[in-house]
Amino acid sequence: MTPDNNREPGTPLRRPPGISFAIGAGAVVLTLLSVVFGAGGGDEPAGSDSDQSMIAADASNIEVTTTTLPVRFSEMVPIETDRLSAISRSGDPRTVLWLPSERFARSYRLQNEPRLAWFDATGASIAFIDAQSTLFAGPVPGDAAAQVEAMVSSARFHPTEAAELAYTAPVAASGATGVYRVRVTPGILGGLESTLVATLPQHAHLLTWGNWGYAVSIDDRESPAVVILDPQGQAERFMPGVAYSAGGDAILVDATGEGFDEFETASALAPVAVVPESEVGIFDRMFEPIFLFPGADARSLNVTISPDGLQIAVTTFTSTGGTSVTIRDRSVDTLRTVRIDSVAHPIGFVADGTHLAMQDAESSELLFVNWRTGAHYRLSGLTGDFVAVDL
Repeated sequence: MTPDNNREPGTPLRRPPGISFAIGAGAVVLTLLSVVFGAGGGDEPAGSDSDQSMIAADASNIEVTTTTLPVRFSEMVPIETDRLSAISRSGDPRTVLWLPSERFARSYRLQNEPRLAWFDATGASIAFIDAQSTLFAGPVPGDAAAQVEAMVSSARFHPTEAAELAYTAPVAASGATGVYRVRVTPGILGGLESTLVATLPQHAHLLTWGNWGYAVSIDDRESPAVVILDPQGQAERFMPGVAYSAGGDAILVDATGEGFDEFETASALAPVAVVPESEVGIFDRMFEPIFLFPGADARSLNVTISPDGLQIAVTTFTSTGGTSVTIRDRSVDTLRTVRIDSVAHPIGFVADGTHLAMQDAESSELLFVNWRTGAHYRLSGLTGDFVAVDL
């Protein structure tokens, strides 16, 4: 096509009539081809019997896999709670948190492996002692817990007050043992200031404490004893015997007195000695018997006491490979026995004392025993050697 040299400047270039016709005709041809052959360009229109048979043939070659989602925590453990908190040791130290509505637990690795561990009364603070006897404490999950003290022999949270921790550790340059208190404020990761409450002989450790004061064990081989201190740390009374476990104001003591001497260490601390009849039993802070085990060997008893001291569980194992748990509630003076069809070891009561946490020796499942109803629930999906559990 030659240029239109006679066109005035600024006027549009006119398309020759032949080109418009060609474009229009081409569009019609393409439309007709689409109608005849279909959008896919096949031999038959889309949606024909041939296409349907081809789709069916392709579907027969599809492999369908069904995946079952893990069960939610609340479906395995129907307990009203905000979350499960658990502390594991043995090569994989971590804190596990599991919300009721979730299908998986969340894990937070701990910097040091806990040998003993505790949650406070609200479940918001954590404390643990590692293999080197160093005490760490801080807000849950504890992955950034601050070092509180070295060479700690024992520690316990207050049974009802949030974040209040007591422990026993050597008093610097004195050869004595001190009872200390510290507040583990959630959200504060360092700068924990401890207060010395009482000074004890070198071989002593904290058993339990509360608003009433402190119970400590004098671990003198020749004259072991349990000493009760008032809230200010002054010794009030002592009882000869070897202490094994405690919670609240309840203490398991072997008071048989075999091989004991004159109790010189304890008598130098406390003005009053309470000498019970030769029994193995659980005693309160006044050394009144709560539960006695006549003729029993205290070392073989598997006794677990709740943080407030109101629930006492005695675990035994049956000849058929099962477990029997007898729980006494001091507040209403009742006994309940729960039987489990496998070997399960107690970990401890949860902070509010409503359930006893246990771990299956073979499957590692956690079990929660409701001592009020006798029901127990199994929680699968977790592995580890758990030393503290809370709901």
